[in-house]
Amino acid sequence: MFARGRIEEFITTVLDGRSSAPMRDVPVKDDEDYVRLFFIASYGLGDASSFRLQPSDGRLHTPTYGYPDGTLEVGRHKGRGQAR
Repeated sequence: MFARGRIEEFITTVLDGRSSAPMRDVPVKDDEDYVRLFFIASYGLGDASSFRLQPSDGRLHTPTYGYPDGTLEVGRHKGRGQAR
């Protein structure tokens, strides 16, 4: 469910053709969505994903969850053999 490929597909859906999107565009309605945020951060801050997560100082809140704000960006990391 949270394999890198599935998270990358999810991010592609969130970006919907854009080069970047704010984290507020990531739906967080339940525990599964919240757990997915951990994998988005893990993969997006690493060097082997097709997207990047640029964290910011802000925080986002839903009625149940709070989590760091940031921006998701398209871009291959060097780990995939592509230029940044």
